[in-house]
Amino acid sequence: MNHIVILIIFLFSIIHFLEFSSFYSRVSGIETDYKLISYSIQQTTFVGTRFFFIFLMPLLGLIVDTKIGKDLYIYMMLFSLFGATLSYIISYFLRRKIIDLFSRVILEFNNDQGYIYSFYIGIKFFLKNFFSKSEKIKSEKIKLNFNVLMPASFIFCCYSIAVFLSFYFALLYYDYRSTIGQLSGVVNAFATLVLTLYIEPRISKSIDNKSDNAKSDIYSLLVGRFLGVAVISPLIIFIVVSLT
Repeated sequence: MNHIVILIIFLFSIIHFLEFSSFYSRVSGIETDYKLISYSIQQTTFVGTRFFFIFLMPLLGLIVDTKIGKDLYIYMMLFSLFGATLSYIISYFLRRKIIDLFSRVILEFNNDQGYIYSFYIGIKFFLKNFFSKSEKIKSEKIKLNFNVLMPASFIFCCYSIAVFLSFYFALLYYDYRSTIGQLSGVVNAFATLVLTLYIEPRISKSIDNKSDNAKSDIYSLLVGRFLGVAVISPLIIFIVVSLT
């Protein structure tokens, strides 16, 4: 059972690393002036994380069906959030290399290379230059947009713990585990709607208008995601656990 728990933590962390990093492709789009391609690449990276969800969801169902201990499940939730938080920090410190990776993918694709092959070239470029000294990141005036940051913290808080809490209650109310387990989809769907209808149009508009705040909006979303996952989500888990 312990090895399954470790695998869940690993998969959850990888998913969050890829999704967090995918937003740097929007920065690459600003720098290369290929905004639509950068958005497509971000969505491709997002879809790629679904591959890991294919393994994550059955594993969560398995540990609930085998009646994992409540305390172990709580530790799993907290360590998963810690893993996601650590992945954000790693992504942040590697941001220049990741931005360069996406820029390379964009430029290769624009030069009539195949989409998948462009990713291959970008990843190869990333690995080749991973240990080389990065170009110093230019100091940019980043002004956080709280109209993006606050909703983003709410959205990604829901996104990060909806599945875990749904299966947590499925574990507590074992006879109704199938019904309760489906509630995560409802919460995630609501969070996705807010992201799609409120935040994404704001960021896309600022990018298309070549606003000076375009990068600030992207980083505001990432800061909001960090707060939602690293701070708010563990707090909610502690509250829920204390009440149950």
